[in-house]
Amino acid sequence: MVQNRTPISSSGIAQEPRFVYRAVTLLPGARYSRAVAANSGVYLLPEYSLPYPLGLKDAPLPESNLSKVFAHKLTVMSGGSNKDPNDPGLANFPRGRGRGCHAI
Repeated sequence: MVQNRTPISSSGIAQEPRFVYRAVTLLPGARYSRAVAANSGVYLLPEYSLPYPLGLKDAPLPESNLSKVFAHKLTVMSGGSNKDPNDPGLANFPRGRGRGCHAI
């Protein structure tokens, strides 16, 4: 028997947004009304040429499910103060730097 369920809203700052946007991506059938990921620093890109967790190569998500992922509401927030490309808090590793000097 299927019961009506209240949609879930989820948000995260610092380490938690990585959980939020990975859950949004890898669980396209999850029930939530909106998700917010803020200040993650490194984001999962919807590209199958990049290895997981930076991209979707070898991730448990078939490319045919991407339309379900993009049908959900996900807000990604990133601060505007990442002005120093040498800041130790930024993704200063080769694949992280590939996203730009401010890791966006």
